[in-house]
Amino acid sequence: MKRDFRSDYTYTNELLFVEDLIQSHHYKSEDIALEMGWASRTNKAGLRNATDQVQQYLRILALVREIQHMGTSKNNATDVKLDRLCGSRGS
Repeated sequence: MKRDFRSDYTYTNELLFVEDLIQSHHYKSEDIALEMGWASRTNKAGLRNATDQVQQYLRILALVREIQHMGTSKNNATDVKLDRLCGSRGS
């Protein structure tokens, strides 16, 4: 019997993988949800939730990149206002 040495993607790599499927391979969110096994075509509500999960992955990856950028900018990370991440409110 052969041993399986493959491991699951780390969370960050999974985020990058989903982004790559969309940008490089032109997959749609629904296709990614199906291929990742997060939903089936027969369960419409589950497919809708899984499609939302794909979009959430992209938003999380954008936040990770923003935080990385904040750490490499000339300003101290504590000087960055919260509205830069959340958007301006009431102004």
